[in-house]
Amino acid sequence: FEVKGDYIAGEFLDPRDKVGEIKSVSPADFSDELGNFAYSYRSVDESVLAARLAFDAWRKTPFAKRAELLVKYRDALSAMEPLLSEVIAREVGKPLWEAKQEVATMINKVDVTLNDGMKPVQTQKIPNILENTIGVCEHRPHGVFVVIGPFNFPGHLANGHIVPALALGNTVVCKPSEKSPAVGQLMAEAIHK
Repeated sequence: FEVKGDYIAGEFLDPRDKVGEIKSVSPADFSDELGNFAYSYRSVDESVLAARLAFDAWRKTPFAKRAELLVKYRDALSAMEPLLSEVIAREVGKPLWEAKQEVATMINKVDVTLNDGMKPVQTQKIPNILENTIGVCEHRPHGVFVVIGPFNFPGHLANGHIVPALALGNTVVCKPSEKSPAVGQLMAEAIHK
């Protein structure tokens, strides 16, 4: 496994002002090391700033284009399913069958979100809300979402917040669990593709 650094503004970068490293070691076999992941508090500021700067353009991106890009993300997850399943199993100590199910759920989340999840947030017109007045209920992007990934379902639970946030025009900063930084990196690689 090759550690690539933090994914910020479309690039993998080595953290500046490194304050430490997280060693990713399988809890099932403590001799199975996936890598050392450096971290820096500066990366948090850089990530949030990059997400804020990207928000204006992303929220103005038509839904059809956002959906198209999320389908490409889904396809990238599908292409890396064997590796992602293996890394989830190794990094958090899950049986491989359960890790494969987690990746399948991640892949399916994109279609569920785009096909079913958008219905409740469509613009609604309410005729005669008052005399001679049509009411309108619209949902708008809020800005930067922060997703803090858990260790027990490091891909699925983080993905379950990332996909809808992006679909609705928000930007995302994801901080994977310190127990599963390699899973976070693979998700970033799928986003990059």
